[in-house]
Amino acid sequence: MTEQEALAKFGAKDWRSLNKGQIMSFLFETAPNLSDEVRLKILEAAPDILNTAKEVLAEYQETAQKAIEGNQQVVEKILDYDHDVSGAIFISFNKALDTLNELIANPNSSFEEKKYWNDELFKYLHELREHDKENKVFMNELDSKNKGLLQNILKYAGIATIVVGGVVIAAITGSKFGTDK
Repeated sequence: MTEQEALAKFGAKDWRSLNKGQIMSFLFETAPNLSDEVRLKILEAAPDILNTAKEVLAEYQETAQKAIEGNQQVVEKILDYDHDVSGAIFISFNKALDTLNELIANPNSSFEEKKYWNDELFKYLHELREHDKENKVFMNELDSKNKGLLQNILKYAGIATIVVGGVVIAAITGSKFGTDK
């Protein structure tokens, strides 16, 4: 493929008028099919092609970092909310326990009062146990999904780095993908 054919593929007048998407398409799809002479001529005419590839990689890495930070913020909010719910149940449990202890210590308190606060105590105890069970299941799911998300972000960031780096090196050295020279 000639330089003019490659330009025609992108509908561009010259190499400097390509946008980032076209440059990445050129590096991944077109550059490997060009002769060494044409590839070097293009890089001499538009050295910013390699800079654009580096910018795209930097943007991808920034996006990956933001995804990791965003994920951390979401997890922190979930944990804060969970802590608040647990705390509210625990406060209610302690209030019921204190009230029941006061009623037991008071010889003038009625059986109905003691029974009511005893039932409240066990209601909150049951809520604490259920919340703890749900929490364990949720935390295991969150941990599993979070590990998967972070592994994918890191994996794809690594792949992007290798691919873009390989394409840039290939574009500079004139190597072709999938073929031996």
